Amino acid sequence: MKAGRSAIPLGHGRPGRSAGRSLGQGGFTLIELLVVVAIISILASIAVPNFLEAQTRSKVARVKSDQRVLATAVEQYRLDNGTHPPRDQWPRGSNVGVGDVTTRALDLSRFTTPISYISAIPEDVFENRIAYPNNLLDFYPPEMVQRVRSTRAGRDDNRYGWAIMSVGPDGQFGRGSFNLGNYPPERDNFVHFDQEYDPTNGTLSLGNIYRFENPGGNGSRVFNPAFQD
Repeated sequence: MKAGRSAIPLGHGRPGRSAGRSLGQGGFTLIELLVVVAIISILASIAVPNFLEAQTRSKVARVKSDQRVLATAVEQYRLDNGTHPPRDQWPRGSNVGVGDVTTRALDLSRFTTPISYISAIPEDVFENRIAYPNNLLDFYPPEMVQRVRSTRAGRDDNRYGWAIMSVGPDGQFGRGSFNLGNYPPERDNFVHFDQEYDPTNGTLSLGNIYRFENPGGNGSRVFNPAFQD
């Protein structure tokens, strides 16, 4: 070894390097972790609502498509039989009741057997309160729509023809909620054909999604024809 140069002991790093991370080589400090968590939280608060809205819009589009398919089956059935299939009501024997969910699949099976006007009745993708196999899009024949509307409006209201219904994004039958243990709701919560789902009120707004035989009923503003295509 030449004179004038001191030896650097083995195992020592360069002089001046900080020993601050000696206990956690390559790790993060608590402040760095908190910053990352905060950034992730902000991104999630932006992304999750957008994802839910996109998911709802996709379901609405599917419901409308399924309603168009079922509407074709309804008209084919009427052409062959000269009438529409009956729909059981609740309360039983009532002439002002709403559709009985416990017989929905059975009633609508007339569209699939013995003649298949449609391969299967579409499920209502927003219906999460009614168990399989009755979690389907519902069909009300014209006379049933007329009875419900006439009862609600206090006059003979036959403007609409038949109706195909989804509970819509709020998952509620008609306006407001009801207890399935006491199905159906009280008469004030019967199906309101004037409470149609309208996305301009918000993607997750209230209201059922309908397809009527006669949208708008003699120019009525009760139903928005622009939303039915």
